[in-house]
Amino acid sequence: MGAAAVISGLGLGASITGQLMAGASQRSQAEREYKAAEEAAKQEVVTTQYEIGKIREQAKKTIGAGIAGYGRSGVVLEGSPLRQLVETTQKSEEDVFWKEQNMRHRVQMLGLQGTSALQAAPGMVQTGFNVGGTFLSGLARMPGVW
Repeated sequence: MGAAAVISGLGLGASITGQLMAGASQRSQAEREYKAAEEAAKQEVVTTQYEIGKIREQAKKTIGAGIAGYGRSGVVLEGSPLRQLVETTQKSEEDVFWKEQNMRHRVQMLGLQGTSALQAAPGMVQTGFNVGGTFLSGLARMPGVW
């Protein structure tokens, strides 16, 4: 085997090693993206739960202030004053409902983003085929091998 064949063999080995390293690196990056999306989804849930607590806390304060105000002024909690308090409660729970719906949607999108990152990364089988193809192509081009 001549020098050209040795050099060609070294180039083939370097190419195969590069493909293996690239496949592992891409997979590792995809796993980091998946974990980042998973953490973002968890943070989304925590943030939304906090915001829902704030909405309900504000509603309680508003209703409490309304009841106290009506009581100080001698207004009986019937009819229109009571309806106002009920509507305030309903509005805050509607805000909570939509906040939860938006959170679920964002969490779902983050999950899809993470899953897509993993699916886009080459798997071991794909990397193996790439390496195999490079190896066979390299052998075919090596002078004096065939």
